[in-house]
Amino acid sequence: MSDKNTLLRPHVSVNKALFTPVENKRTFEQVSSKIKTLIFEGVLKPGDRLPSEGGLAKQFTVGRQTVREALRILELSGFIRVQKGFGGGPIIKDTILANVTNLLLDAFRMEKISVDEFTAARLMVEKGILNYAVDNAEDQDVKDLQENLAKAKSLIARK
Repeated sequence: MSDKNTLLRPHVSVNKALFTPVENKRTFEQVSSKIKTLIFEGVLKPGDRLPSEGGLAKQFTVGRQTVREALRILELSGFIRVQKGFGGGPIIKDTILANVTNLLLDAFRMEKISVDEFTAARLMVEKGILNYAVDNAEDQDVKDLQENLAKAKSLIARK
């Protein structure tokens, strides 16, 4: 049997150790990854403005198109928002949760998940957020929530 026929046999067992991960990220992925790392490390926080495309291109020593693609990936992922017009530009903005919700909703609309699966996923996300909020709440946070609740009750009582 020739080597060609051996490769085409459908039941040939292939040793998975032959295949190793490929480390070949495109430049725009490296740029977006570095910006994400700065966000995860808390160096960049929601509300912080990033330099212009030209400024980022200089700092990363890449072309503006590379930066534009990296920013687009970050925007689609929910890490930043690119504001148009005067005073605009890339701003760190955490919209990840909204993006996850939209992805789940799109999957539901495409009939890839059922109502029960959608609801279960939403509840898991909400429980995770609630647990995080409770674990990281400070006294002032609790006080602010109590004040908001009192205001809401007062407004409801007026009607």
